[in-house]
Amino acid sequence: MEARTVVQSSSACLRTRTREEHEAVEAALDVSQRRTSAGLAAVLRGWVGVWKQVRLAVVEPGAAATATAELLIPSEQARDWLTADLADLAPAAGEAPPHLAAPGDVRVLRRFLADPSASWGLAYVLRGSRLGGGVLARHVRGALELPRDCGTRFLTSRGTNPGREWVSFRRRLDAVELPAVELTAAVEAARWMFGWVGAATAIDSRRTVLAAPVSR
Repeated sequence: MEARTVVQSSSACLRTRTREEHEAVEAALDVSQRRTSAGLAAVLRGWVGVWKQVRLAVVEPGAAATATAELLIPSEQARDWLTADLADLAPAAGEAPPHLAAPGDVRVLRRFLADPSASWGLAYVLRGSRLGGGVLARHVRGALELPRDCGTRFLTSRGTNPGREWVSFRRRLDAVELPAVELTAAVEAARWMFGWVGAATAIDSRRTVLAAPVSR
């Protein structure tokens, strides 16, 4: 009997080929271990920097239609959630400015978002980052003794259904059936985005994380 060739979907290929980067950024970030308001705020400020630059890039004339369709609304949602969360955490969180993206990173981001195939890779990372946020939010609220929703709107993607939206996103991605060369471009962009998110959200936060014991 002739062996049947199993062809991976685009989303499955992205998951397989970016697993190492995904695991690395999760280990570096680990929001559940942010045990002070300042530590949580530092992570959120990093996300402010990421989503601000994404939003600026997707509304530019050179952005691919895929980039705008997949990331404009999420970037506006993230902006609103993060603004409210940081307001909740002040003044205990301190007055440190948001993480600022390096000019070189901004250029890379714009280049990727101008490419329809690479845009899928960036959207894969950013949309997927919302999964599991509800579980993280419970850990954070317990550790910091925060009221419901206080400081965790971004983590929970308040008012949306991240799981359902992720399924819909994957269906759209897989329906495109990216050729090998375009899928490689998507993987390259996704790997870069994992690294950029990790740098923006983890490095600055290390100065304030674990500064106080967990209160149970």
